[in-house]
Amino acid sequence: MLNRLGVADVDYNRDTPYPPGGVIERDEEGNPTCLLLAKPNANILYSTLAKGPKLSYSDQLNSTRQFLWELNRFGITSVIDAGGGSQNFPEDYTVMGDLAKRSLLTVRIAYNLFTQRPKHELEDFASWVNMTKPGQGDDFYRMNGAGERLVFSAEDFENFSEPRRRHDRNLIKQFNNPITWDTAIEEACNCPSRRLVILDNATGKAIEHEFEKAIVVFGYLPAASTALSICFLKPE
Repeated sequence: MLNRLGVADVDYNRDTPYPPGGVIERDEEGNPTCLLLAKPNANILYSTLAKGPKLSYSDQLNSTRQFLWELNRFGITSVIDAGGGSQNFPEDYTVMGDLAKRSLLTVRIAYNLFTQRPKHELEDFASWVNMTKPGQGDDFYRMNGAGERLVFSAEDFENFSEPRRRHDRNLIKQFNNPITWDTAIEEACNCPSRRLVILDNATGKAIEHEFEKAIVVFGYLPAASTALSICFLKPE
C-alpha cells in the first residue's frame, strides 16, 4: 500500500502497464488507487521499492534503529532474515553490520544469503564462501546460511492460491504455434513441485529439461542449529 505521494514518487499513473506478475489497482477512471497486489508473485513489491528515494547513510542507520524499536514494541526480540529480492551481499548488509559492531541492535538477527542472478547461483555462492561462513558473527548478528532461494529454477509463486496464468490448456492445444508451445513447456519444466507435467503423446514420456548430474548435500552446523551449509558434488 502506497500513499498518494508514494504513487507520484514512483511515477505510477493511468498509463503505467501492469508489471510482470503484479497488479496496480485502479479506480473507475484508471488512476492508481495506491494498492499494489502480488498476483501471482511479489516482484511488483520489490521493483516498486527499488524506485523509491534512497536515504543517506546516516538516515539509514537511524531508520533501521527506529524499525527495530518498533519490532521491540510488539515484543519481537529475534528474527531470521530470509534474504530477498535485490538484497546483495555485502553492500546491502553494511548498515546492519555497522549497527552490530556498535552494539546498537535491539533484535537478534540471523541472516541468509539469497542469490540474485538466475543461472549464476553457483558463482554467487562460490564468491560468498570466501567472505563469510554459516555461524559467523555473534548472538545478535549471525550469518545463518544459504536461502531463501538456492536456485531460481526451483522458485514457485509466493502466492500459491493464484492461478498460473500461462498454464491454460489452450497453450498446449496450440502446438502448431512454436511460441505458445515453447512457453507451455518452459512453464511446466519450471514447476518445482512437479504439479505440472507435459507428456509427449508419441513416446508417452514427460518433456523435461536435461540437467547436469550433481549431488547436493545439505547439513546443519552444531554451533548454529539453523545454519545451512551446502556442498555441490559433481560425479565424474
